[in-house]
Amino acid sequence: MQSFLEHDAVEVRMQEQEIRELQDEWEEVRNRSINVKDQTEVLQKDRDAKDAKTKLDTARRDLRQYMKDARIRFTTAAAASTTPIVPPTPTPAATPPVVAVHPTTPMKIEEPKKFSGEMSDYRRWKFEVGNVMAVRTNIDTYDKKIRYTGSRMEGAALQWYEMYCQKRSELLAIITPTADEVARRTNEYQDFVNRCDETFRDPLEQQTYRNKVKRAVQGKKSFNEYAIHFLDLVNRANLDPNTQISTLLESLDPNIVRIWKPVTLPDNYQEVVSSIRIALQVNETLRQAERNARLKSSVISTIGSSHITRLQPKSTYTHDVDGTKPGAFAVNPEKPSYKLRLENGWCTRCGMNAHATEKCMIYPRTKSNPENFKTWKSMMVGKKPAVSVIRGGDDLRVNIDQRSLVENELYEIREVDSDEDNTTSNESAYLSNLRYVQFRKQPPHFLIPVTIRTGKGKSLIVCSALVDSGASRSFIGESFVRKHRIPVTPMKKPQKIILADGRPGSPIIHQSGALTVRIQNHTEQIVLAVFNTKQYDIILGLDWLSFHNPSIDWETRTIEFDGYGCTHKTGTHQMPTSTTSRIAFTRDEITQSSSPPSGLPLQLTRNEKTLIPPSTWPMSEFPEVFDMTKQSHLPPHRPGWDFEVQFKDQSTLPKPRPLFRLPPHQRKLVEDYIHSELASGKLRPSNSPVSANLFFVPKGDSTTELRPCVDYRDLNSCTIDDRYPLPPLSELVQSLVGGDWYAKFDWRWAYNNIRISKGSEWKFAIKCHLGLYEPLVMPFGPKQAPSHMQRFVQEMCKDFMQEGWLTNILDDFVIKTVGGIQLHQERIRRYLNRIRDLGVYVKESKCVFFEKEVTFVGFIVNKNGYRKQPEKLVAIRNWGTPKTVKDVSSWVGYVNFYRSFACCDLYDDVSMYCKTYKMTSVNCKYYDNLIDII
Repeated sequence: MQSFLEHDAVEVRMQEQEIRELQDEWEEVRNRSINVKDQTEVLQKDRDAKDAKTKLDTARRDLRQYMKDARIRFTTAAAASTTPIVPPTPTPAATPPVVAVHPTTPMKIEEPKKFSGEMSDYRRWKFEVGNVMAVRTNIDTYDKKIRYTGSRMEGAALQWYEMYCQKRSELLAIITPTADEVARRTNEYQDFVNRCDETFRDPLEQQTYRNKVKRAVQGKKSFNEYAIHFLDLVNRANLDPNTQISTLLESLDPNIVRIWKPVTLPDNYQEVVSSIRIALQVNETLRQAERNARLKSSVISTIGSSHITRLQPKSTYTHDVDGTKPGAFAVNPEKPSYKLRLENGWCTRCGMNAHATEKCMIYPRTKSNPENFKTWKSMMVGKKPAVSVIRGGDDLRVNIDQRSLVENELYEIREVDSDEDNTTSNESAYLSNLRYVQFRKQPPHFLIPVTIRTGKGKSLIVCSALVDSGASRSFIGESFVRKHRIPVTPMKKPQKIILADGRPGSPIIHQSGALTVRIQNHTEQIVLAVFNTKQYDIILGLDWLSFHNPSIDWETRTIEFDGYGCTHKTGTHQMPTSTTSRIAFTRDEITQSSSPPSGLPLQLTRNEKTLIPPSTWPMSEFPEVFDMTKQSHLPPHRPGWDFEVQFKDQSTLPKPRPLFRLPPHQRKLVEDYIHSELASGKLRPSNSPVSANLFFVPKGDSTTELRPCVDYRDLNSCTIDDRYPLPPLSELVQSLVGGDWYAKFDWRWAYNNIRISKGSEWKFAIKCHLGLYEPLVMPFGPKQAPSHMQRFVQEMCKDFMQEGWLTNILDDFVIKTVGGIQLHQERIRRYLNRIRDLGVYVKESKCVFFEKEVTFVGFIVNKNGYRKQPEKLVAIRNWGTPKTVKDVSSWVGYVNFYRSFACCDLYDDVSMYCKTYKMTSVNCKYYDNLIDII
């Protein structure tokens, strides 16, 4: 290039690069695989190859002509000069400083993530690019620096760079540049950086960061992490850190401010941070020492403490509300008794109203707290049962003299107020107060009186019902049914039952008709399964308790029907059978015993709308969970949860299939997908011996968005199955019935949250027109993926599912709450905390938080029952009248799943006629009626 001017040399290099790209494109077209028997494909390939060759020849011809003109310009310029003209060599930029690296051991540094044009990411990207160029000494000219910087751009930033390169070529082509152009060429890279700043840098960056300083809060960050973050914000806002000390203290966790107790407030930022760090470390050291001291000095062992019964009755000790008698000794201002005495103006130490706290002679201040406690104990002698302390090494037990118990009276032991600073660890074991409570003799079971009336009966039947939360559903005793001749109907399919000890009981083969049950002032209708028991008339199980959600006083054996469904009745107050759990009814049984749920959606009341949190919650509290920019990341390896498949014994590797031919719009999607996955680290180039085709299918929640899929049919045929079960959809839907509030969540790219086991990535290699790649995260397509995903989710959220308020199938989650809004909000908060800890993100557009009904796996579920989504029944409505036997058979098979949503008798009649395949007018009438119902 010594025979060209500098700008001509740059242009020649650029055109040579373009020719190489056209050469590669021509070779790709020539090597394209086609069906030689398909004349259309052969002609298309010839046309494409001809076009590519024409472009290549034109580019070569243009380059030859340009080089000829460039040599003439160089000769002319040399002749006009008194001294030989040598193409100038660009001077390396002064910043960033070059790091001296030994030529034989070059420093390795990671490539910066590509910049897409976001202003918030520009500062990070610019810094990382400068770092790379500082250690790579081969990037030593302006042209190389500009081209490398442009190679780390994508999206809108890349479009801007292409326009810059075009403008730059036009300027370099000027033979006699102006003085400004000469100055620009002298320091061309700095000019490029300045133009980047003008385009991508936040014009109000300083004000933006000053606002961030004002709004900064520590949140859940550690102090060290937050102190660095806060200082970075201050520096970017161009503020003096020493003037922002008060802002820092106001943004800290209040607990940290309480722990930090400086003698004077430093006026230097670094001194404040250092002082707080020392205070936190000292506090942690003292806390650990205190815990160790308590463990060493405690006299109550685990065995001994288990002999102290601690009850929590609702009654209050009489001295706590009687100011004429001395009560329990109290010095802790956090205790309820202390607060009560303080509010009434009584002595806070003894609870009497005859003197002030400072003049208390019952528990004088001249005595220590243990001594005053012993005084309280001596006052109770003769009034309460004798308490003896049995010591055996480290074992301490408290015995209550049973002879001092009077009939129908019981005493309990509970903790009393104590001053932790002045009470020794040994005395704290004795700090208990014997409170008197009335003991009521109660039967061993919770029985409530019930009045029932059969469907057509006029007489009332008085009986008792056992309230048993251990029974998964409600029953009526077989002996009780026979005694009162209560009508029953046989079940179409007997149901197995498992008793509490795990043994199978007699199967349930009958159920009662609709019974009108009255408990106190509460009336409802219920259908009960007939259970073989002679001990109880009726058993009201967990399904009944969940449906009514009553308030129960287990001590007094009383029940109050104050649940939402009982206080806001709509129509017949009848418990849906679908709320059963373990001994769940089949679909046949449901259609026989319950009417179809109402199709009218439930609406929020005006009061409920005022109690619901704002529409920005929970996104405002958990912004990182809903942050779309953070959802394209490579998740970490989780020991024991990485995805892996095993090949069958003596099986060969999957056979390769030809590369799929995709339409142009899908080819563009493939390119975008590959580039984005490579940038996020979820995909990498591969040399795997196996491969599967990549293609796209419509997503279930969108008519325009496509989901990437891989054709793993050959891989699935060679690998071992994973038989981890997916929960039955019918049981999941039935378990959701009866909730007052619902919330729904959907994990974004759920499968991609699980890494592939190290060393197994090659098994899942994918191919496309861009090349061969292997994923690092679990893809969509392997037959073992759904089971692995379900196992992972159920283990991570097992406690929530055991509590009964979280239902899940793969990446779909529904929270069901029977209760108030606050309880529902707390459950949402617990769930989001869990998935934030897992590093998982949710799709906000598919989430609902405070709804009376929710859509789940094609069903609409609410408090009263469930129904199929109307759009799922369009195929049945548009089916048309069957004309042949085959049409009838197809229709019966298709609608069989929906029989629980139509009248049972009508469906049975249609089924009976359809089985005979007789196309009569009667059958058509039933068919048309059923279509209308569905």
